[in-house]
Amino acid sequence: MVNRSTRNPGALARFDASGQISTDVPSYAVNTGQASAALADVAGSLAGTLGKLADRAAKREGEMAGLSAGQQAGAAYLQSQQIGIEAGAVAGTGPWIEQAKAILRREEGFSDKTYYDVNAHRAGYGSDTTVTADGKVVKISQGMKVSREDAERDLDYRLTKREGLQVQKQLGETWATLPDGAKAVLSSVGYNYGSLPKNVVAAAKTGDLSALAAAVGGLSANKGRRAREAALILASARGATSPAPAGEPDGLVEKGNIDLAKRPQVENPDGSISTVRSMSFEEDGREVLVPTVSPDGKILSDEDAISLYRRTGQHLGKFSSAAQATSYAESLHNAQAAFYGVDQRKTGSVKAPAVAAAQPLSTAPLALRRDGTIRGEAYDDAALASWGWRMQEGVSNDLLAAQQEFQDDPAGFAGAAAQIRQRYVQDLGDPQAKEMFERSFVDRSQAYARNVAANHEKKLREEQVASFGAGLDARQVDIERQAQLLGANPDGDKIIGDQVRTVQASIDGAVAAGTITALQGEKQKQELAETAARGRIQGVYDALATPEAKEQFSLSILEDWKDQKGPLAAMPFAKVKAISDTLRRDAREQINAKSADNKVEAARLSSLIDDDVTSMTATGKGVDPSSTGLTPDHVRAVVGEAGLIKWQEAREHAGKVYDATSGMETQSADDIAQRLEVIAPKAGSAGYAEDLDVFEKAQKQASAVLKARSQDPAAAVDKAFPNVKALADQVDPQDPSTTQALVSGRLQAQKALGISDFEQQPLTNAEALQLARSVTSQRDPGLASKAMLDLVGQVDNTYGPQADRVLSQVLAAQGVDKEMATLGAGYFRRLSQGQKPTNADKRQAQVASETAASEGRGKSFTATGPSGDPLQASQSPARASTSSDFYGVPNYQQMQRLVDHPELAPAFDEKFGPGASTRIIGRPGNLSYQTPQGLVTIAPDGTQTIEPQPGQK
Repeated sequence: MVNRSTRNPGALARFDASGQISTDVPSYAVNTGQASAALADVAGSLAGTLGKLADRAAKREGEMAGLSAGQQAGAAYLQSQQIGIEAGAVAGTGPWIEQAKAILRREEGFSDKTYYDVNAHRAGYGSDTTVTADGKVVKISQGMKVSREDAERDLDYRLTKREGLQVQKQLGETWATLPDGAKAVLSSVGYNYGSLPKNVVAAAKTGDLSALAAAVGGLSANKGRRAREAALILASARGATSPAPAGEPDGLVEKGNIDLAKRPQVENPDGSISTVRSMSFEEDGREVLVPTVSPDGKILSDEDAISLYRRTGQHLGKFSSAAQATSYAESLHNAQAAFYGVDQRKTGSVKAPAVAAAQPLSTAPLALRRDGTIRGEAYDDAALASWGWRMQEGVSNDLLAAQQEFQDDPAGFAGAAAQIRQRYVQDLGDPQAKEMFERSFVDRSQAYARNVAANHEKKLREEQVASFGAGLDARQVDIERQAQLLGANPDGDKIIGDQVRTVQASIDGAVAAGTITALQGEKQKQELAETAARGRIQGVYDALATPEAKEQFSLSILEDWKDQKGPLAAMPFAKVKAISDTLRRDAREQINAKSADNKVEAARLSSLIDDDVTSMTATGKGVDPSSTGLTPDHVRAVVGEAGLIKWQEAREHAGKVYDATSGMETQSADDIAQRLEVIAPKAGSAGYAEDLDVFEKAQKQASAVLKARSQDPAAAVDKAFPNVKALADQVDPQDPSTTQALVSGRLQAQKALGISDFEQQPLTNAEALQLARSVTSQRDPGLASKAMLDLVGQVDNTYGPQADRVLSQVLAAQGVDKEMATLGAGYFRRLSQGQKPTNADKRQAQVASETAASEGRGKSFTATGPSGDPLQASQSPARASTSSDFYGVPNYQQMQRLVDHPELAPAFDEKFGPGASTRIIGRPGNLSYQTPQGLVTIAPDGTQTIEPQPGQK
């Protein structure tokens, strides 16, 4: 509940002047003297007095005059009655927010000083906030002063941004259909409760203002205020703007098609009005609701109403069931009554009587005659009686309202009671009447005052208990936290024990002061001790390093309890076992999770270790431990000490292999042989098996280096020498100088490796094959000759001084013997320059061709081919004399495949002639070096032979 308002005084209480006066509450006693006895006599024997007056005509006349005077006096009570009558006038006057503010000002009252109510300090109009002139929302705190202007701003803030906005959100589309008076009341309820209760929301969404008023009036808090709010809702119904209920009716299948805002109004014999008297009937499985008032204002029988529907098709709606049609008919009846301004308390919707203008009340005090005559005494007695009955009802209601408004605030109630007393006293001009009133008022006010004082004391005690409980809870949480943080600290038990005893002493103090009972105190001390013990156990448990240790600790708790040791010794076994089981299960869960994680991590580490060893073998460096987590400690934790040792040994061995093989790509064959001789292991020496493995890996690496070097020298130096690789990366096809620099660098590097001039190659095999493809791809001999001449020009322009070597390699890539290719390079150059071959060129070519044929070196060319084309390759006479077959010329794809798969060399030679593969992948060479076992020879294909030293077998 956000705000609290004055409650309704409830049922009227009769005036009772027999109450006892207490000395411990504020009183309004005066010296009553003989008047009190007179009052008691009047009140106690009124019936007898009236009976006697009936026998006396003079007294009868005086009585009637006195009764009239008594009724006209009592202005304070009559004024309060008229305020209730005029309450409905608030509804329907202005926008809802202004009406809501007016209701809240009246119900909440204004206070510029703070007071504590329910759960917060409040001020202004019962709010726990205020809004300053600069628009800042400030929380009310004790001792604040709030101006009326700030309180008004707070009202606006709460109705537009807090509780008022919340009410609108709860009602959704229904909000817009309600009259302003109902909106104002619902905002007041939301202000009081913080939000609308569910039953009020449900009632509002029916669109029935009577149901809404009943829901609001039925709320339990502040019954008087709720009754006044319910009355305002009913009053606002006269200004309703919707002729139909709000929201979608339950079970509606088809909406009605009658204009409800223009219904005829039929006046019934009893003065009531009928607009949508209705009935329903079943048709095609649906319940059809139709009016029994015709469009021209006639009352229809059920049969006539159905007949009218069948002729016109007009209806109020079609529903799934008769019950749903009836429910909607009732809601529609109420909505029409509100829309047409009628009172729904009579069947048929009776017209509401106009509210008469309030008559001004008499402010004249009660004046008695006191003339000693029979008529005067009758007048005085009747006036006092009439005024007394009215006064007692008003006083009772006003004191009850004050008690409910200041139900736990004695000072506030005393101030309100003083104002009530003053208001009634001012109506009295007669001393006897005043004395009578003072006596009765004291008795009545004391009962309420004692109730307010008791509530105040109860509230103080509740606040004291709540404050003590909150403080104890805070200390208990703090002790538990400290107990856990101390963990296995050897001084932890003493530290926590001292704090527990201190708090337990404060609990004993609360028991002695009566704040809590002795039983409550013992229970709280026990809970505190158990909380501290649990905290100590949890702290030790959390401080243990491994889940396995935690599991063992959880099991040891029960053993300690059996031996009456440890912080849990005084606790019941069931609680100790519950703590032990909770910790044990937690530890087991950690163990299972750790085991699962270890399996995954072990698999990851195994892969990392393989990468690390491979990297060490190839580069001398392992993987980065900072990014991979591959550290000795981590490996030990996951795979154990044995796994760590195995990894370290493999890593050390990989380092030895790297030391034995690194840099071979940049060493000559002689240097490699000498290096292998140095690392050759000696049988019987320590570590022979490991050294032999390193040696064998070095041999394998040496064989691979020499094989790659013999097959493609240019590619081998590109890979081995970073500066050559850099030149290759810098080649610009549009800049011949970059290409010439690369070729020069390659040849220099090959020379440094001890490769003979004859075996050196300016191009990689792939580059030579690519250049040769322009010729070998031509099927037509004429086109092939032209392509060859174009190629010569291209090579000259691109390779400059090294053009002959490049052209020679290109010809060799086409299957021409290398010696013949060297000769052919110059031959083709002269042809490309328009020079004819000389007889000496022809003789030299003929001799080279015959020599190549006799050595089985495959294809050659002659000065003129069979077709007379000087560029056409042909079979030499010597070759023709030894075989009737002529070997074909390999194309680009066939030569590229041979380069990629050197093991196909025998098949390549068989197809394209002996020695053809050698011309493509290079002339083989052997590598020999001395070992303790003998001379080892490595062939280009990787095979090894050993020739034992003399005397060895």
